[in-house]
Amino acid sequence: MLDTIGELNRDGDYLVLFQTVTALALAAGEPVPASVPPETRPAYHTGLEERILDRLTGRRITCGNFVGVYSAKS
Repeated sequence: MLDTIGELNRDGDYLVLFQTVTALALAAGEPVPASVPPETRPAYHTGLEERILDRLTGRRITCGNFVGVYSAKS
């Protein structure tokens, strides 16, 4: 994924989403928020998520309980 970020930014037509609720939380029946603010951190904190989010130049968005980056060709 990190190797394609430059291409994504150059092409400018992408949507990258990240979970904010873990699979374990879902399996345990924990509540899932209907929406989250764009600064919410992804559920898995491997460091890769933040590196991707920091390098993508699109607009930060939310989609329900997902956070992401969106860019469309002009």
